[in-house]
Amino acid sequence: MTRIYCIICLLITLTTAVSQEGIEGTVDNYTSGEAEIYSGIKTPIKIGTIDENGTFQILLDNTYKDQLISSVDADNAKDSQWKTSLPNLERSYGSCYNGELDIKGGDQTMIALSQLGVFSVANFEEQKLYGKIMYASDLEFAKAIMSFGQFKVKKGYQLDWYYFESEASVKGSCSLEFYPSGDETSFTQTSNYDLEFKPGWNLVKYEIEEVFTDESGKEYIMKDHSMVLDSLPDDVQIIFLE
Repeated sequence: MTRIYCIICLLITLTTAVSQEGIEGTVDNYTSGEAEIYSGIKTPIKIGTIDENGTFQILLDNTYKDQLISSVDADNAKDSQWKTSLPNLERSYGSCYNGELDIKGGDQTMIALSQLGVFSVANFEEQKLYGKIMYASDLEFAKAIMSFGQFKVKKGYQLDWYYFESEASVKGSCSLEFYPSGDETSFTQTSNYDLEFKPGWNLVKYEIEEVFTDESGKEYIMKDHSMVLDSLPDDVQIIFLE
């Protein structure tokens, strides 16, 4: 479980831009100095930089995709106990209990730019981890989504980028009748999908739209929605977690 010692909300400035080549912008009140931005699964992979003023650049090209595939192969060759595999579209979205999903290109590999929704900010030469950044709607949502297993859920959204070699899509909705532990009351969990992936990097928004709270105060996702966006939402924030 990740323990968050300090969480600082850094607003993204109006200079932020996103293209197929990369993400550029500046975060306010950044004080950790020059550093690199990393992602990856088991092996950290550099995907960008941030300077002492908080100006950052994250590449969106084939470099990270190729490095990630190579690192997974190398890690698997070294570790006979724990094997890593990159998920495909069918594996990620194919388990639909009540409802119907139309999945096209289900055998395609999904490559996420982030690591579980966050990017690590570090200086590897000095062996320092400064923190992690997340594209999200607000601080409260970021704190809740990082509190793994604590039944803290808030409305809001998170952004990430996914790479596809060719067109693919996931359309439809799924639902499941859910009974919280020790509670006779049930509720219906519903997930809606509007995902039209194009070749290259795709900006994806995952939004929690409704929350269910049981008698003990535990919170659960009641309704969520995943969709592809053409551009960053106007109200997006960069959340910096130290």
